Amino acid sequence: PLLVDVAVATEQSLRIHVRSQGSVQARTATNLVSEVAGKVVSLADGFAAGALVQKGDVLLQIDDRNYQAQLKRAEAAVATAESNLSQEQGRSAVAKNDYEKYPRSKVTSSAKALALRHPQLAEAQANLDAAQADLYSAQTDLARTTIRAPYRAIIRSRNVDLGQYLTVGGQVGELFSVDRAEVRLPIADSKLDYLNLPALSDGSGQN
Repeated sequence: PLLVDVAVATEQSLRIHVRSQGSVQARTATNLVSEVAGKVVSLADGFAAGALVQKGDVLLQIDDRNYQAQLKRAEAAVATAESNLSQEQGRSAVAKNDYEKYPRSKVTSSAKALALRHPQLAEAQANLDAAQADLYSAQTDLARTTIRAPYRAIIRSRNVDLGQYLTVGGQVGELFSVDRAEVRLPIADSKLDYLNLPALSDGSGQN
């Protein structure tokens, strides 16, 4: 007779090793560009390849004298527009008072609007709105002369130097975030069953 070894199967937990390798990549990487034109007048000491920067840290400063002048002109334009609107509101109030004192019969709505200076009042308000928009644009351009780190990051490269003239869209440097990293790991098909992964589609619509 043949000798047979018999073993009783028992359930047990087993750790199966699935080996893989991949490269660590930052979740977020950013190419910094200049949104305004001008000469670089200062560079932060920490703006160097390999340096760690915090969110909001100043990296470089662009010459802002022209943008300061634009802001002053925009502020003056807003003040002038506000004054014109105030004067026009006063004229409109006087016209309304005169109209109520001396009412006119058979007056069209357009003629009444002209008598009460509604078109002039609307124009003055529109001029003020345009001046305020120009002021906001000037303030935004001035703020953009200071380039700051958008998040906590490590500087990968710096592409500018002191005294260099930057154009709009000019490359300033590159950095990547340090809050989270991603690693892509290739896994052999024969090992997928050992991993607790979402169901994978075979391309036929069935999992």
